[in-house]
Amino acid sequence: MADFRDLLDDLIARVRGTDIAEIEVRKQGFRISLRRRQPSPGIPGHSGDGAHSAGADPDDAEPNTGEIDIRSPLNGIFYAASSPDEAPFVKLGDEISPGQVVGLVEAMKVFNEIVAEVAGTVSALLVAEGAEVGEGGAVLRVRLADPD
Repeated sequence: MADFRDLLDDLIARVRGTDIAEIEVRKQGFRISLRRRQPSPGIPGHSGDGAHSAGADPDDAEPNTGEIDIRSPLNGIFYAASSPDEAPFVKLGDEISPGQVVGLVEAMKVFNEIVAEVAGTVSALLVAEGAEVGEGGAVLRVRLADPD
């Protein structure tokens, strides 16, 4: 199974950054098919460039003092809502609390929750709906709540 995972990781790395939209490989009894998804247009709180913010510049590599980034637990495709016709889990300016689901990441047809570990206010949405996100990649920025 390690060979399969290595092959999959290698294919993803080779396709990333290219204009290849679809590839299929058959090897050692396995069939791997990769298809690039296009971001869904018109998702509230998301712009086509993958970032939207209020008061925070998502181009900053690091959050400002009093802010923290919530990160994806694994590589996959980011989803802001549980389905296209549902409201996003969080929007810009929403108050969040520890344990709250703030997004989903799909990896190998399994949807995994991205859960907030802090309380605060969403100050930036850093990943667009349907965009690829890496393990540890920031998906949103939170202005931490006062400890009072």
